[in-house]
Amino acid sequence: MKKVLFITYYWPPAGGAPMMRVLKLYQYLPEFGYEPIIVTTEGGDYPFVDESLQEVVRPDTPVYRTSGFSLHKILKKLSPKAKKNFIPYGFTDDSGGSWIDRFSRWVKYNMIPDTRYPWRFGTVRKAIRIAKKHKVDLIFSSSPPQTNHIIARKVARKLKLPWIGDFRDPWTDVFWITSPQSLRLPLIQKLDRWLEKRTIADMHAITTVSPSLVELFSKKTDLPIYQIPNGFDHVYFEHLQRVPSPYFTVFYGGSMSKEQSPEPFFKAFKSLLEVNDSFSSKARMHFMGNFPPFLHQLVKAYELEDWVKWSPYAPMQESLQAMVNSDLLLLIVPKTPDNAGILTSKLFDYIGARRPILAIGPVEGDAAKVLQETRAGEMFDYEDTAAITDYLFNVFGKWQQKIDLTIPWQNVERYTRRNIAFQFARVFDSVLSLVT
Repeated sequence: MKKVLFITYYWPPAGGAPMMRVLKLYQYLPEFGYEPIIVTTEGGDYPFVDESLQEVVRPDTPVYRTSGFSLHKILKKLSPKAKKNFIPYGFTDDSGGSWIDRFSRWVKYNMIPDTRYPWRFGTVRKAIRIAKKHKVDLIFSSSPPQTNHIIARKVARKLKLPWIGDFRDPWTDVFWITSPQSLRLPLIQKLDRWLEKRTIADMHAITTVSPSLVELFSKKTDLPIYQIPNGFDHVYFEHLQRVPSPYFTVFYGGSMSKEQSPEPFFKAFKSLLEVNDSFSSKARMHFMGNFPPFLHQLVKAYELEDWVKWSPYAPMQESLQAMVNSDLLLLIVPKTPDNAGILTSKLFDYIGARRPILAIGPVEGDAAKVLQETRAGEMFDYEDTAAITDYLFNVFGKWQQKIDLTIPWQNVERYTRRNIAFQFARVFDSVLSLVT
């Protein structure tokens, strides 16, 4: 069995979307001839913690943890509230705060390539020793954080090993950097683009999640670029029994930035409350996760408090169970320039739950195409409140009639994590065949 060195900041007990692509690849890759060796952080600053994910890690897997200087911990000591600036929505939530809150946001925007970079100093030499010890055949790193790629580059150059860089999001073109409200300094952006170019130049191949990101990176390099989407783990869902609520429940899970404002959906929901007594008495919304103040303020502004249930961030299985129990799943693609290529992990977990999806975002974007292909839901423009209202009422009507809304398995099967791991293994095979 060939050995692949994973360099990843996020690893259990880290939870949430940032690490699931890597963790699930690790889980299924041995079926296709590759044994992962893990280099990760010691005591990392994770947006979410999910101890249950430790169970996925096989006892015989070599997992090496290295420590590094943490900006996050220093800022949290200065101001506990500054922690919000390092969870997914935080860097776009500019709702006031102390000077240290504002400073921590500025740091988030202007660290090159990201705030995890200090981890590099305690990791490169150890990763080189680990790669030698296990006689690894190739290196794999997935971002964000981009620091994973910085470390992988050093190891690959030192040992002359092939290296595949995976991009779940863009690097210098990510929406919170390119936004007009970005706090990033022009000089910092110029330096980061230089670092991005230099780092990519040493990769042997790139994998990324969507056709639009393939197009984006093809403008930066002549390397082979492979589109491998995110997916869902079918095993998680096999053991979940749907327990429907007496209410028609619209579910949103995870986190939310200001660019993902659910206001178009709130307008639709509110309009139905005002004209349909049955909808008013039977419809509810369920938000599960860590959410910024603006969302609570928006719920209050639309006078929807009586129709909203709030739940804190929960372990993976609990979150998936809530999806399966729901009747409609809400997805919002960030309203930013060049958002057509955004394919969030949430979309694929929703698909795995096989409940209808109401999505708001670019109607010609990659997420819309996945919804069309799987027939799992529909994408609506941010301004198309009338169409959102019609779709919401249509699904509610089917719920009232007790029509089965489950998405057929054959529509979604290709997006299982096992199939995704198979695609990665073929890329690994291809790269190794070119360098040996």
